[in-house]
Amino acid sequence: MTDTQSTIQHFAAGQSIFSAGDAADCAYLIQDGQVAMYSPGAEQPLAILPAGEIFGEMAVLDNSPRILDARAHSDCDLLVIKRSQILDRLEQADPVLRTLFEVLLSRLRSQVAPSLSPASPRYSAQETGTNPAINVGLEKIRLEADLLTALEQDEIQMVFQPLVNLKTDRWAGFEALCRWQHEAIGQVSPQEFISLAEETDIIVPLGIRIFEKACEFLHRLDQQANEHPPFFMSINVSARQLAEPDFVERIGAIVRQHGISPDRIKLEITETLMVDYQQARQLLQPLHDLGFTLSLDDFGTGYSGLQHLIELDFHTIKIDQRFVSTMFENARSLTMINVVTDMAANMDIEVVAEGIENAQQKRVLQALGVDLGQGYLFSQPLAAAEALEQLAKAR
Repeated sequence: MTDTQSTIQHFAAGQSIFSAGDAADCAYLIQDGQVAMYSPGAEQPLAILPAGEIFGEMAVLDNSPRILDARAHSDCDLLVIKRSQILDRLEQADPVLRTLFEVLLSRLRSQVAPSLSPASPRYSAQETGTNPAINVGLEKIRLEADLLTALEQDEIQMVFQPLVNLKTDRWAGFEALCRWQHEAIGQVSPQEFISLAEETDIIVPLGIRIFEKACEFLHRLDQQANEHPPFFMSINVSARQLAEPDFVERIGAIVRQHGISPDRIKLEITETLMVDYQQARQLLQPLHDLGFTLSLDDFGTGYSGLQHLIELDFHTIKIDQRFVSTMFENARSLTMINVVTDMAANMDIEVVAEGIENAQQKRVLQALGVDLGQGYLFSQPLAAAEALEQLAKAR
């Protein structure tokens, strides 16, 4: 099964879902209907599974062939759980817990395989509907499947929040952001679905889609706004994207396709990537070589030290909005901003402050030497058409 196949599959009553001996490339969550499990060649089912049950996961977990036949007991809809969705999470688990899990799985497999024999059909013995932990896990699986579908159907919407030059009060660039309006549950917060995407490989195609849309918008800005100096675009990049072997090649091709100089793209790298300095250097150097501008996001909240600013050659520091929002209530926040701006000025590093919501914050940040500001004082995130309209009115 490929990533582009539908995440929901329909089976008619009596139709085979998989057979004993098949390779296991996915598991299934029963959305509607029932599924019967059979010993190979048996006429009576070992179990009849209702909606809400997961099946086919054991062979995926221990990378073994299917040991049972699965057939639709009635017309049913099955949500496909990709192998990568399961194994990616298993790989990220604590090594001790993963080892204990694999031992338990091995023991369970050794007990189940020899004991297969026809028995009276059963309905679910699991407390799928009443166990909160199980329900949370199932909802997360469903949301992840919906996110993949939304990505495939181009339902992730792009918005762009302006960044303002605090010396001239003019728009200098934009940050590319995305929104997801789920058809059943409404607006899903970016923090929730981006975090969900980063837990699996969904962040890779999602990140490329965001990069493409951002460059398309920047190209439209060049054609219609004709700003001097030209606008820049800030794009968030995760450690998982950076680790992809062809990531640099793909984004390089995108900027060339749209005729955009790489130095107009500010790649925002979170401080959490800085935990492993050597790894960070290996991942970021190719971006430097291609000419992209690197911005250290959420500065002051993560793990980075001054050595990273020196050795990894960041062009921009982005002060986390928590410091801005508490700068008048917490003296340490204001001191932190002051220290960062002084240090950045001496190192010729640009400083961005996000989360600016009132004129008082703006005046203080201007006085401290912050270069660029971002926040609702200036503008909320805008759809591409809205941003172009506002720029046209301002000329």
